[in-house]
Amino acid sequence: LFLDNSLAWDYNDTGAAYQNTVGYYPVLGNIDLGWEETHQANIGLDFTFFNNRLEGNIDVYQKNTKKLFSGINLSAVTGQYGISGNNGELENKGIEIALRYKLIKKADFDLTVWANTAYNKNTLISFPAESIIPGSTTLAEGHTIYEWYMIPHVGVDPDTGEWLYKDIDGNIVDYTGIDPERDARFTGKSFLPKWNGGFGFSANYKGWYLDANFSYQAGFHKFDNLLAWLEDHTAANDMNLSADLLNAWTPENPNTDMASLNANNVFDWDSDRLLYDASFVRFRSATLGYNIPQRWLDGTALKGVNIFIQGENLLIWTKWKGFDPEGVKTTSLGQYPNPRSFSFGVNVEF
Repeated sequence: LFLDNSLAWDYNDTGAAYQNTVGYYPVLGNIDLGWEETHQANIGLDFTFFNNRLEGNIDVYQKNTKKLFSGINLSAVTGQYGISGNNGELENKGIEIALRYKLIKKADFDLTVWANTAYNKNTLISFPAESIIPGSTTLAEGHTIYEWYMIPHVGVDPDTGEWLYKDIDGNIVDYTGIDPERDARFTGKSFLPKWNGGFGFSANYKGWYLDANFSYQAGFHKFDNLLAWLEDHTAANDMNLSADLLNAWTPENPNTDMASLNANNVFDWDSDRLLYDASFVRFRSATLGYNIPQRWLDGTALKGVNIFIQGENLLIWTKWKGFDPEGVKTTSLGQYPNPRSFSFGVNVEF
């Protein structure tokens, strides 16, 4: 039933203890651990029109997952702070749409375009072991999973050059009037995309063919912690930093979005100043090829020859400043970019 027996049964383990000496200690399991339960309802529609030139489908769903596999808090007197168990309920609602249309259909030329999109909204219906920490993603009842919980950043004080924030009462104050535990709030933003999809086309003309595919994600936000370090002016003496610092506040440059180099950046990690929209459209791939006419191959042992050139991850359009917005990560650190690549090939059929 269980992939890891240590989740369910108590056992003893060894490891570093006080003053780095070897310790021997019990680890508690959860014999009541079980599978999550999922209840789902779908309404779907498949259709074709215009002599099958237009085809598509629409699917609307609601999916409720109960007994979520998650952590259950324990008193520290047990020797550990929590165990894995079944805790809470998650609701997912959404719609998925796919369309394909044969725009041109002739003997020597055809062109087909396509597109698909998916929207998902999730809500934690119940979750007793809430995790709400300023400057991080949260798990809390009534909110989307991994919703950012942060202090609103509202700009730079033109008189002092300090960062300005909004406290829980809506007052605009600098760092001296902010208490993260009191003034942080739910942002309504998560690092999980609400929208996913793609579009593209496929064309054929007298043996030539061209396929192009695009993908996109939208409605999600990530924290650019790499930019936080690059804008840390205290490191300017021994490393390269962001050119944004060249626009820092001075008495001669009071109307700017970059605080003074002497400002107290104490809430960069708790505020939404570096929480960016990571939505993107990516030119995922393109293939250009040519099928050698069969008449050119008559009298040879060849049945077909196809020559093509292909590119992957050609372009991306996004407001995200980091290397790559794609990928299920909350921050820019450790998110390596999808490599751009080109290839040339020949397919020969005997």
